[in-house]
Amino acid sequence: MRFPARAGIPGAMQHAHVHTTSGPDGTKLVVARFDLAEDEVAAVARAVDVSRTEQFRHEELSTDDVVAMRELTALADQMTALAGYGSAVSVELSPARLVALRDTLHVFVEMRDEAGFTREEDRAAYAVSMALAAPLADLSADALRAALDAAEHAGC
Repeated sequence: MRFPARAGIPGAMQHAHVHTTSGPDGTKLVVARFDLAEDEVAAVARAVDVSRTEQFRHEELSTDDVVAMRELTALADQMTALAGYGSAVSVELSPARLVALRDTLHVFVEMRDEAGFTREEDRAAYAVSMALAAPLADLSADALRAALDAAEHAGC
């Protein structure tokens, strides 16, 4: 399965939507879903992995840093596993993990912009991260609204 990039733009996620499903205990779960082409998911996996390493290169990590690093490690593992399929994939993420993806891709781009250069091996990841910025921001907003709506209807 291969999804063509819209208008030749890398990172133009396809079929992005948010839906609600029931968990095993009957609670409503909000899930964001979108499709990425083979090269896009590989680029996202690279960006998340590099960004995670760069963000947590401190000598000392606070408790919040450790929690954030664990979340990014899980996200990096998920993206790397999806990239391992060697084909286009459908990505499903919780609202929290979607926001983590949006934020880490933003940090990846920001760090390269601040440095004023991008290494050759990060160029595809940079281009895809830039192209995904707006679609991920929109999808994150939709997912957060859906999650808040589900919580409101659950009486939380």
